[in-house]
Amino acid sequence: MNLIDKYIIRAHIAPFLFGVFVVVFLFLLQFIIKFIDQLLGKGLSYWVVTQLIALNIAWMVVLAIPIGVLFSTLLAFGVCPRRMKLLSSKQAEAVYTV
Repeated sequence: MNLIDKYIIRAHIAPFLFGVFVVVFLFLLQFIIKFIDQLLGKGLSYWVVTQLIALNIAWMVVLAIPIGVLFSTLLAFGVCPRRMKLLSSKQAEAVYTV
């Protein structure tokens, strides 16, 4: 694994986690707002409501991961030219001299 590969992977991790957590939070907030009157108005215990929310997080994560990948890719490669001019020129030389 080259230095540039490690740098690109490192540049993807933080935006990916941020994107996934934000999207899951938005889906969770939407779920709670949509079903709060049906859940708390029926006299259900908080344990049942917590289980229902925890079980619904599965589809939220399934939808959030591709959005997180898209977000991290756009952010990492959008900042890439500014941060890595010297590194990319060194990498291009190494590729063409071989």
